[in-house]
Amino acid sequence: MGNLLTAGFYRLGKNKVFWLGMLAMLAISAGMMLNASRQAGVMMAEGYLRTLDDYYFKLAPVIGLFCAIFASLFIGTEHSEGTLRNKIVVGRTRPAIYLANYVICFAAGVCFVVVWLLGGLVGIPVLGVWEMGANGVLLYVVTALCFTGAWTGMFTLLAMLSSNKATTAVLAILLALGLLVAAALLYNGLCVPELNSGMVITKMAWRWQSRHPTRIM
Repeated sequence: MGNLLTAGFYRLGKNKVFWLGMLAMLAISAGMMLNASRQAGVMMAEGYLRTLDDYYFKLAPVIGLFCAIFASLFIGTEHSEGTLRNKIVVGRTRPAIYLANYVICFAAGVCFVVVWLLGGLVGIPVLGVWEMGANGVLLYVVTALCFTGAWTGMFTLLAMLSSNKATTAVLAILLALGLLVAAALLYNGLCVPELNSGMVITKMAWRWQSRHPTRIM
């Protein structure tokens, strides 16, 4: 297990997809936060209050797409180059191989989360620091790490089951998008206000007197 992790992390440090993903995540996070800061500045000039809390964690769903692309390409390379077959030949068990790949892909996902958080800090000069406090920020970060671990587990399993790297990448991206759509639908459903007003009308009648209606309950 130790040798699998050592070899995997060595590959991770040399992997171009990983470093390109880090740069892309940093650029996207910083760009979206700068755009949000510009919009917030305009709204604050009109009297609408905006804080860093309103924008900082908006990019969290994008992490799933980065994890999907990285896991499918990173593990798919082991299929195409025969590395996975060689691991089994020398006596490594399939659970150990899966666990090692999961740990490495999760470490890459954690790096994506860290870069995303660092990129969002460019909004502090305009929006200030978080109003939710250190406990609120920590809760959001832990939540992001938890769903990153869940995504990584699914994408790692999918990448190990499929030997075609291109097919795996497409399926992983579609799975990530499908989960995002499902999550958005569930969230919108939970945000729907209650329709019952609490008032029950049992009987209504109208009687005309002079020119003014009078309602009798």
